[in-house]
Formats: sequence, C-alpha cells, structure tokens
Amino acid sequence: MPDPIKPKPRGFKEYFFTYSWSEAGAVRALRNTWVGFYLSFAAAGLVLDPFQHGTLSAFCFGAIANYPGYMLGLWSQRREDPQAIVRAELMVWQFGNLAKVFAAIGVLV
Repeated sequence: MPDPIKPKPRGFKEYFFTYSWSEAGAVRALRNTWVGFYLSFAAAGLVLDPFQHGTLSAFCFGAIANYPGYMLGLWSQRREDPQAIVRAELMVWQFGNLAKVFAAIGVLV
C-alpha cells in the first residue's frame, strides 16, 4: 500500500485568501456538489417561498443548505479522488469556512 501524501507544513498567514482557481478545479467533485446543493435548495426556497419574499427565501434556503452540501461534497470528493483533498488543502479549508459562515447567516436571518 503506498504511503499517503503528507501535506507540507503551512504558516498561519497562508490560510487567508492565498489560493488560485486551479485549486478549486482540483477538488471538482466537492465544488460541483456544494454549488449544486446550494442552487437546488435556493430554487426550492424560491418555489416554496415561506417568507413571502422570493429572494430572501431563496437565499435562506440556499445558505442553510451550504454546510450539509459541503459535507456531502467532501464525501463525494473522498470517493472520487481522496488525494485531491490533501493537494488542495487550502481550497477545501476555505470552502468549509465559507459554508459555515453562509449557513450561520442563513440560520440567523
């Protein structure tokens, strides 16, 4: 069994917006699942319209679905290419942070 790829040590400052779009392409399954989950729940919020304001309902439904969509995307990325998670560690970390923030905003709204 080959040794797993060990991530290189990173400094604290490297975790703040130092990424490229090529890293987002490296975790394609995560990105596509996450965005698809968001868009499908936003569409459901727009159709169901529980707040009697279409855009607010779409935003809230999509935002609340962000973190579960991220977790499902992480699972699908592990099934498709688990080494990509290690290679694009910063992008995965930032996707997770964005998912948590948007989910919290959606719950608070």
